[in-house]
Amino acid sequence: MGLVYYRVALAADDLGRELYRDYILASMVEFPEFLLAIYLCNRCGRKITIIGSTALASVACMAVAFIPKDKGRQGLVTFRVVVGMIGKLSITISFNAIYTWSVELHPTVIRSRGMGLLQISSRVGAASAPWVSEGLKSVHHVVPFLVMGASSFIATALMFLLPETKGKGTAEVIEDEKEQGKKLGVEFHRDSNGKNAEVNLGNPYKDECSKL
Repeated sequence: MGLVYYRVALAADDLGRELYRDYILASMVEFPEFLLAIYLCNRCGRKITIIGSTALASVACMAVAFIPKDKGRQGLVTFRVVVGMIGKLSITISFNAIYTWSVELHPTVIRSRGMGLLQISSRVGAASAPWVSEGLKSVHHVVPFLVMGASSFIATALMFLLPETKGKGTAEVIEDEKEQGKKLGVEFHRDSNGKNAEVNLGNPYKDECSKL
């Protein structure tokens, strides 16, 4: 995801051949993204928001690869830029929302290590983005976008294996992950004394626990 996010940002000069205009547009789409990410994560859930936006980014990257950018066909060039901006908006939503989802997926005892691995993976993708951008372009000008589309598609497929975390408390220890979901509408967590506590999810805002 880091590869696609940073590569799309670097692709401003490869959309409509108007570098300054396209770079400004690519920067401007980031402003509504933050509000959209917050709204969609709270409204639809983390999983569907991130999977949906990543899938849309995959489709957009694949489409850009096959839309001509010949200046003599201005209509197609404009369409290429619009599709590219949709891809930029989509991957930015998923790139920022993935941090919230990742924090909630990891139990407390391994959360810092999990987030550290996430940061390393993201930076590896960011560091490889310029190489993908320029190196693969020498093979064919559509290859970088195809690689981004394929990467987003693989990420989308893998994320289907992960659970939704909206409205659920985070697990404190790894064993809590196994205990969660055994009882309908109930989550299990550790209280301040280190004992299991049962939280009724029927009212997620109710902060009352009954000790088991």
